[in-house]
Amino acid sequence: MKLVKPKLLVFIGIQGSGKGTQASLLSKKLNLQHIIAGDIFRIVAQEPTPLGKSVADNLNHGRIMTIEQWAAVVGHYLEMQDLRQGVILDGVLRSPEQVSQLAKIISTKHLPAVYLIYLRLNRDQALARLLIRGREDDKPEQLAERFRWSEQQTLPVVDLYRELGQITEVNADQSIEDTQAEIVAKLKTQGLISD
Repeated sequence: MKLVKPKLLVFIGIQGSGKGTQASLLSKKLNLQHIIAGDIFRIVAQEPTPLGKSVADNLNHGRIMTIEQWAAVVGHYLEMQDLRQGVILDGVLRSPEQVSQLAKIISTKHLPAVYLIYLRLNRDQALARLLIRGREDDKPEQLAERFRWSEQQTLPVVDLYRELGQITEVNADQSIEDTQAEIVAKLKTQGLISD
């Protein structure tokens, strides 16, 4: 199975929707690199450059990256990768601001186009999953706040790609295997992947 044309396949969805799991499974099926947003920043933070130092400083102090830093880091990292086959990105797009910055990066660096894979899961389903996971910071009130922030930021991103017709929407409220099967089936139907 392979991508018909190189794409930046970007997974998006509420916390608990299974982005990391589904992105990892699809990357193995398509033999594509799977890049996780947090890893990009940690890798760049280790570089002895002004950008690396500013990112490391932000990470060490728990500060959110500015949109300029985000664009510089993502652009720099993607430029270093061999993207001729395409790539799977997880958690990279979280706001409309980032969408416009990524469009500039793609245009400037002549990278493949973005195609969004949106894992749909409502708050109650996501909350139930995350509470079962039982992490220290997964308290209901903290999760509710994160869900609110996530919806405010990511739903406009989903709407933008819907308008562009560059999105596959998948029901994430099913087993891991069934969710993956739906992703593959829809990408095939849309002519993005072939056997």
